[in-house]
Amino acid sequence: MTVATTKAAEGKIATVAVNALKQILEVSADDMPPEDLRVVARLKKVFQIQYKDTGSEYGLYWYEEKVDCSQVRQLARQELKRRGLEA
Repeated sequence: MTVATTKAAEGKIATVAVNALKQILEVSADDMPPEDLRVVARLKKVFQIQYKDTGSEYGLYWYEEKVDCSQVRQLARQELKRRGLEA
């Protein structure tokens, strides 16, 4: 499992990272080493865990959100297949 932790006010870093990876794969997947493509193709559970200070005696409030990696996995698999390699 891959986890990104950030303060709620800082936004959704894990989502931004996955979207940036998608853009890289769309533009220059052919430049990526096969090992990196395989790592992306195997991404499964990526969660964004955020927290905020409640300002009360209870302290911090945590919540998690699953980040959809299906498109980046598919792009990586397609590039590996194009090269004749297995994911």
